[in-house]
Order: sequence, then C-alpha cells, then structure tokens
Amino acid sequence: KYLLPQRIGARTAMYAKGKSFVEDRSPVEDQSIFWRRFHQQGYLTNEQLQELQKAATEGYAGKPKSDVIITLLRSPEECSKLILRRGRPEEIRAWAIPELRAMEKLYQEFFEDLEQYGSHRGPKIILDMKVLDPRNEVHKGHIFQEIHHSLLKERGNT
Repeated sequence: KYLLPQRIGARTAMYAKGKSFVEDRSPVEDQSIFWRRFHQQGYLTNEQLQELQKAATEGYAGKPKSDVIITLLRSPEECSKLILRRGRPEEIRAWAIPELRAMEKLYQEFFEDLEQYGSHRGPKIILDMKVLDPRNEVHKGHIFQEIHHSLLKERGNT
C-alpha cells in the first residue's frame, strides 16, 4: 500500500519535468511479481491481493505511461551471482536460488500484467542477457539499435 503511491508519484513528478528518465524497475513489477509471490507464500490473502490490484488499476488510470519497457532476461543463477557481487545483506538473505526460480516463472507473465494495469504504452523489448553483455561496445550498439527500431516501429516509421 505504501509503495504504489510512491512509485506513481515518482513517475508523475519525473514526467512533469518534461525530460526523459529511466526507472530501474517498472512500477507494475510490485504487483506482477512481488505481490503475487507474497500471495503464493501466504503473506497476502486473496482479498488483500484483489484490494491491492484494484488500487493499482485505479492508481494508474490517467497517470503517465511508460514509453518503452526493456526486460533483461537472466537465469536465477546469474541473478544470484549479481546479488552476491552487490553485497547488500538484505538482498542476499531475501533472494536465494529457489526464490529467484519462483520469481522467474512470474516474470513469464509480466507483459500480460502490464496490459491489466494500464501503466505502459509503447514497445516491449526483451533482451537475453545470456547472449548480450552491456559492457561490450558491439553489444551496446545492438541494444541501442533494438530500442531505436522498436520506437520507430511503434510510431509507424519502419
């Protein structure tokens, strides 16, 4: 309940500045991944989940939408390595491999949830990070090209 208005407010504030910005995580990930995972684990009842989902749908209505969404695919094992490398104790405790595997399944339905909440318009780009390395200059060029082409296609400039 706390995060939803925070995320929507942050997006609205950035949008009001009239400049491009990047969110490190789509606000819908709270609903699509974390709320559903808490529900699976028994931390949220069916009624509580439905109440949160309704609040999200109403909260996004009439608010700024994201123009492009990029999903980076990684295996749970690779995610675990990155979490360990960051070294944040709270993340290390929370994101064990079995938990990351359970979340990976939820991410497979993520784009469907984007439609449900109405927080996004525009292209949806999926980048397989098993193949792409954003530190590699050639791969970086490919990533930017994918984004550019998706935006042009969305605007009918193919």
